[in-house]
Amino acid sequence: MSLQSVSSQNTIETKPSKPEHRGKYFAGIIVCIVLLYIFNNLLSLYLFSVPPGSNLIKAIIDSTYVQVKIPFLADSFVSCLWAINLAVVSGIMGNFWFLFYRPRWFYYLLQAIMIAVGIIPVYVVHKIFPFVIESQSIQSLVKTGLIVFMIILGVISLFLLIKSAIAFVRNIRNFELL
Repeated sequence: MSLQSVSSQNTIETKPSKPEHRGKYFAGIIVCIVLLYIFNNLLSLYLFSVPPGSNLIKAIIDSTYVQVKIPFLADSFVSCLWAINLAVVSGIMGNFWFLFYRPRWFYYLLQAIMIAVGIIPVYVVHKIFPFVIESQSIQSLVKTGLIVFMIILGVISLFLLIKSAIAFVRNIRNFELL
């Protein structure tokens, strides 16, 4: 990509643009991979533990692990994993695309798509509700919060889609044949 400027003689000069930092997209991919691992192992989470009175080396050799059960997460969470995995994998794929191709209109479009895909797991979690919450009022509050979150994600996605269309039209207007 290059920036164009018009000099005083009305000729077009092309200057190489400053390369965008790709590190944030690599970081996004790594964060998504870590989230994928965490979400898929929440129900069978094992943590390393050193029993009292034993030494660290012996605990490492014996591979001493303790299963941790998250008290507010029901077994029906497994039914939500397909949607959560879909959203996280779309984040991985989106960040991968940004490594190679990122004009402004495409960036906004892909962000809108990834956020729209992010609505799916929130909807699935709202419908299945894989949480163990005793209080009915807190359950209603959490469900209402999920609905509000879906609305916010939808508005953001729509806004980014409009920004993408505007940026695309501006890109087409400035297009020049070689």
